[in-house]
Amino acid sequence: MMLSRLGEHDRALRLLDDLKYDQMKGEDKGYIDVEIARTYVRMGDTSRAFDFYRFIDTTYRGTTAIE
Repeated sequence: MMLSRLGEHDRALRLLDDLKYDQMKGEDKGYIDVEIARTYVRMGDTSRAFDFYRFIDTTYRGTTAIE
């Protein structure tokens, strides 16, 4: 999250993508997807961000990942 906020978007996206392959609950992966979407927003790439938000809304509906 901090890398993204500091403007190091590419590095943040690589690390977040790597985290998705760690063993964790599905809901925890939702938090990673939310941060990926937020990073795309910070980059000004709203098209990609909205794609992620749609995926998150569908996949993690009813979980704390999208609260």
